[in-house]
Amino acid sequence: MAKVKNNHVVVVLDMSGSMDTIRTSVIDAYNEYIKSLKKMSTRGRDMLFTLVEFNSDNITYVYNRENITRVNLLNIDTYVPAACTPLYDALGKTLNSVDPKKDKLLIFIMTDGLENASVEFSRKAIISKIKGLTDKKVKFEYYGANQDAWAVGMSMGVPSASSFSFVSTDEGTRDAVLSMSVQTVSYYGGE
Repeated sequence: MAKVKNNHVVVVLDMSGSMDTIRTSVIDAYNEYIKSLKKMSTRGRDMLFTLVEFNSDNITYVYNRENITRVNLLNIDTYVPAACTPLYDALGKTLNSVDPKKDKLLIFIMTDGLENASVEFSRKAIISKIKGLTDKKVKFEYYGANQDAWAVGMSMGVPSASSFSFVSTDEGTRDAVLSMSVQTVSYYGGE
């Protein structure tokens, strides 16, 4: 009998300077999402969580496969936007660290900017990594603020049906994270 995989949500969160205009909205919406994951976790299945915050100063694993019950909420001291957007580098490092053999993976990418600072990974490398993981049943969701998220997501290998465009306002950011909650429940079957 096959071993039951862990449910594992990965959030790759842009923390570049342009995110400062929606900083409070991102914090509030992210915190609501974490609360919803914690509620799901109380329904019988552990939920693992990874948060990768990125900008051209740092790509930081705030949490890496941590049980959701031990994940803290963001605040203005822990989410401080600055610098540029190395989207490919953040994705490349994150995707190299996940294991679809151990985990049923749902990976969210949330950004308001286009790639402009990567030095280690190219778009071609990211397309290959996403395709390889999608073939192993990893689900990707791309959330892009103030951009054609469908085109940008597809340019990296994320299917257009898995891309969500939102306006960088309080309401737009809340709507994006509400969609993340719906996608999470749908993917994990309401577990």
